[in-house]
Amino acid sequence: MPVTTTRIGRGRTGAAFRVCEELPEPLLAPSGGTRGDGSPQTPAIHEARGQTTRRAWAPRRLTDLGAALAGLGTLLAATVAVASPWTAWTAWTAWTTRTTHAAPLTPYGVATGRAPRVVRAVAAENFYADVVRQLGGSHVTVVGIISNPSTDPHTYESSTADAEAVSAAGLVVRNGLGYDAFMQKLEAASPRAGRTTIDVGAALGYKTGDNPHLWYDPATMPRVAALVGAQLARLDPADKATFAANLRRFDASLTPWIRHVAALRARYRGAPVAVTEPVFGYAARAIGLTVATPLSFQLAVQEGNDPSPQDVQAEKNLLSGNRVKVFLYNQQAVEPLTVQLLALARARRIPIVGVYESMPPAKTYQTWMEAEIGALDRALGRGISTEKIA
Repeated sequence: MPVTTTRIGRGRTGAAFRVCEELPEPLLAPSGGTRGDGSPQTPAIHEARGQTTRRAWAPRRLTDLGAALAGLGTLLAATVAVASPWTAWTAWTAWTTRTTHAAPLTPYGVATGRAPRVVRAVAAENFYADVVRQLGGSHVTVVGIISNPSTDPHTYESSTADAEAVSAAGLVVRNGLGYDAFMQKLEAASPRAGRTTIDVGAALGYKTGDNPHLWYDPATMPRVAALVGAQLARLDPADKATFAANLRRFDASLTPWIRHVAALRARYRGAPVAVTEPVFGYAARAIGLTVATPLSFQLAVQEGNDPSPQDVQAEKNLLSGNRVKVFLYNQQAVEPLTVQLLALARARRIPIVGVYESMPPAKTYQTWMEAEIGALDRALGRGISTEKIA
């Protein structure tokens, strides 16, 4: 049975989070799940500790090969030129001590005093990967698994390449709340000592059944960025100051978007809108919009099920009767019913705003969010549709 220790820390915003460590089992159960022994576990951030072993004579890096050979030359010279076995043993001990004290090889690259450490990271969604990249800069390599804006994340199936990326990662970021459950399977299939996982939903205090599209809430990413920055600093302490500076820069860059949200709330609070599913839900709440679409309709579309005939008719009535100011259309969950509703909104000249679950190409998280809010502003204020975010 693995031994588990738990410690409590605080993020930059003051929000508490739990760091759980298990030896020798590197992965903890997901939110609301159990460990292998059946005991409950709900980690927001977890890590597993271990030690990578190597032969004592292995040089620290290829660039140290010359120094290692020089040491071996000293040993051979002592052995040949000096009659005393004790002298030869002293030379051998000095050489092996030099190579043994080299910085250890790690799962995430070689940690040395002469080269920056690069943390390998994987995020289930490309917008979380973008945040990791902005905070880590040249000190991280990061893969965003779900990155195609034409893909429905709810039906995504992982690939061999995804498994390889997770296997090599020292830091994993996932949304949680059942949105990217495939990540837990990938992590369980490739346990690694020292890997840290941030489950955003658990870390922010959400529970299974809550709207999983957390990234549309203006309050989410500052907290996520603080957690990511803290873990990067733990994995690469030598570059802690760089991560802190990048975090301050990231937080400041969110200001225009947050101010735009506040301005829309002041002008359009209470405005009725229709949606295909609850992707934009947290942003709509922050602005104060009234989502007129039945929640049961939204959830059915989100889960790939057929809404009830009553819900379908209620949605059609909102559009045909021009009872809403804007139609928020998920461009990544397109099916015959949503296409019919899109055509109806066009026919009734209701402004349409396309929303996405994955960050569009050539965008950062900040520019993507500002593009969505800008499109909504044009729709509410001037009746202009932006069906796709370029």
